[in-house]
Amino acid sequence: MFQHGWDRALRWSARYPKWAAALLGGSVALGHAPLSLWPISIACLILFFRLSRNVVSPMKIGWAFGFGYFLVTLNWIVEPFLVDFQTTGFMAPFALILMAGGLALFWGAAGWFARGFGPLGWVLGLTLTDYLRGVLFTGFPWGLLSYTLAESPFVGFFAWVGPHGVTLFLLLICALFVQRFFAAAAGVCAIMLTCALIPLPEMQRDVAETTVRLVQPNAPQEQKWDPFYAPMFLDRMIDATAADPRVDVIIWPESAIYTALNYAERHIKRLRSAAGGTDVIFGILRIDERDRLYNSMVLSRADQPSQLYDKRHLVPFGEYLPFEDWLVRNGFGFAPELFGVGFSAGQLADPMILSNSVKVLPMICYEIIFPRAVSAVRQDADVIVQISNDAWFGGFSGPAQHLEITRLRAIEQGMPIIRVSNPGVSAVIDGRGEIVDQMPLNTSGHLDVHVPLMHYQTPYVWFGNLAYWVAWIALCGLAIRRSVIKD
Repeated sequence: MFQHGWDRALRWSARYPKWAAALLGGSVALGHAPLSLWPISIACLILFFRLSRNVVSPMKIGWAFGFGYFLVTLNWIVEPFLVDFQTTGFMAPFALILMAGGLALFWGAAGWFARGFGPLGWVLGLTLTDYLRGVLFTGFPWGLLSYTLAESPFVGFFAWVGPHGVTLFLLLICALFVQRFFAAAAGVCAIMLTCALIPLPEMQRDVAETTVRLVQPNAPQEQKWDPFYAPMFLDRMIDATAADPRVDVIIWPESAIYTALNYAERHIKRLRSAAGGTDVIFGILRIDERDRLYNSMVLSRADQPSQLYDKRHLVPFGEYLPFEDWLVRNGFGFAPELFGVGFSAGQLADPMILSNSVKVLPMICYEIIFPRAVSAVRQDADVIVQISNDAWFGGFSGPAQHLEITRLRAIEQGMPIIRVSNPGVSAVIDGRGEIVDQMPLNTSGHLDVHVPLMHYQTPYVWFGNLAYWVAWIALCGLAIRRSVIKD
């Protein structure tokens, strides 16, 4: 019975390879949070490599595979359009289809490498295009293939080679398996697992112990800026701030205060009064002297000037419009108003320093998805603080994937991360990627957590993507050599 069904599936996939590729791509995406079905991801990658061996148009197959993958992975893209359903709801399916189709072009380009190189060509193509996806046009490295292993025994390997290196090793295992090099596939798998399980050197920070209060107001996005509801959410955060016992620092989420910093003196006085001398970190919008708008993070310290950080890596089409100057110059001046964007990017800033001398590396929402961007600014920080507003992304895959990515950043950096999100999930994550404590999604309240400030010396911090590039170039040379010999 099973053999008969398997044979029928093979015949169908041979007859409709593009549909089969799209189905396999969507199945690979099941490895991402919240489902985290990583064995299915590996199995479907192997099946895709097997399917792709006999196709005449690998670029089309690659695009179909990517379309299915991104359609499932990025299903949360529809959520921002549903906040104001009557106005923008009709755009939701188009946004998802266009996003999936556009990103799938990278995987279509990966098919170019597969011509004449077989499964090894797919390894080279998919890893390279996933890397380029994270850097071109400001980058969008969400949903990398390696993230499907976030809940697997291999997750510790991220500390060694980073997300792109993990993607390469994952795909290499699948390619070797399809080519029946089972011993080699087992060897690569053993390397990944061994590295993942090796305890990394600990580096004790010479700083005071720190207890943090995570404040989660759980303001629905459609109510967050409403003049009727917004004061209620502010009161909710004020009450949480004033609660006993005292802690070292209190953290509010992104854009927690509903007025711009320039006009928020009254609210900040209430905040400081409730804090009673405790440091408070909060998100707020601000306008500079040239009327430029920033998404900002503020550290308010008793009897000290506030420390300020402006978000550097903005969300395309969400916070800024790519090529805005060119569009305006060429008669598309309506475009910024159409998309409702207009934020300016901030500059590189030093870590914020708490009253107990703990150095905080500030990050706002989207910035955490860029692996090397975190490394580039980590400096001598003791802990990363990420504030976010995931209410835009619904209550299913978006917030779960954002937390998943944040955990992987902690593993790569060997550095604890404090994450505070408006609807959740707010959490403290240690330098090994373990969640110390968390507040569930779609709940309001506060949580006091002791932050383990232990760091771990990870190879990825020291060498970055060097291991990835060395392995990629070596495999590229091997693929060319095999192709020459075959000819």
